[in-house]
Amino acid sequence: MLKNMLSIFFYPESIAIIGATADPKKFGNAVTTNILKNKNLTSKVYLISHGSKEIEGIKTYKSILDISDEIDIAIILVPANIVESIVDQCIEKKVKGIIIVTSGFGEIDEEGKEKEKIIVNKCKEAGIRVIGPNCVG
Repeated sequence: MLKNMLSIFFYPESIAIIGATADPKKFGNAVTTNILKNKNLTSKVYLISHGSKEIEGIKTYKSILDISDEIDIAIILVPANIVESIVDQCIEKKVKGIIIVTSGFGEIDEEGKEKEKIIVNKCKEAGIRVIGPNCVG
């Protein structure tokens, strides 16, 4: 049962990296670069970025909702204050799994714990598997 619940994270057909960036000083760049350079990865990768039109020769989108294809996994690398709205977009897009890399939730304070609970509950209600927040995957 657990294997079936997690298989989408191990065998996604498509991945959206939300918060992809060409700036090598940002963590979103490290994640994006590592995924794009993985020669064993067969998944289609979509990049969502507000700062770049293209990263590593790949077109970027302003929102996950701008992508016409289905998305299996969304990796969220945006500031904590906009994670909930990004999760709402992922729910609308009907992604199957979300990895929230962003920190600044339950590990910070009670307000962060409450925000984390809201996000996790939204995903649960939508039937979306979630890893995080504050987790690299």
